[in-house]
Amino acid sequence: MAPGDLKKVAEGIEKARGREKVPNILIDMLGKQAKTDLQIMKAIESLGDAFVVLMISNADSYSLVQIGLIDVFSLKRNMPGIYITINKPYEVLRDMLVNKKIDYGRIKFIDAISRMVGSETPDRDKCTYIESPGDLTELMVAIEESVKGIEGNKFLVLDSISTLAIYNDTETVEKLVHALTGKLREWDVKGILLSIEADEYKNLIGTVSQFCDKVTEVR
Repeated sequence: MAPGDLKKVAEGIEKARGREKVPNILIDMLGKQAKTDLQIMKAIESLGDAFVVLMISNADSYSLVQIGLIDVFSLKRNMPGIYITINKPYEVLRDMLVNKKIDYGRIKFIDAISRMVGSETPDRDKCTYIESPGDLTELMVAIEESVKGIEGNKFLVLDSISTLAIYNDTETVEKLVHALTGKLREWDVKGILLSIEADEYKNLIGTVSQFCDKVTEVR
């Protein structure tokens, strides 16, 4: 399928978002990224203006979900937001977006991994770098400052709670997420908490799910 044809199919599916079910024949014609975007849109479209969603993905689809969230919120919903990256250095995520021709101009990034691993720290007007994923106080301060710096409706993506659990004990991550979800509701910010699907995170996911309005799997 030519890129132009794929775009038309994707646009047709977006128009059908209000239906109970999108025709399977249209879904089968989409590429992997467009299918992922559709799953994300379906997961959040019924939640109204304020919500916190725990979004679980397997390893094979994880990069598609990262790109899809920015695409859906920033482009399709025309909404600015904050993307907290603990899973990949900002520079890597930025290059992924450029490669996919995704406009990330309205996104503020918080990078909690680059300094710890010794990666470059470019675009400091776009990205706030904190020392490590273990510095949760600095992380919360950066989140609050970023939220206050964006007027109107906005979204926040935390990528990811499973990566946070590598650098912090489970109880600490649970307390952080509980505090963050409370703040998101106080600020009226749409929140997406990402997690990789793995047996070692089942207990963490079970606890965090209690703080969220919806739990959804994207594959």
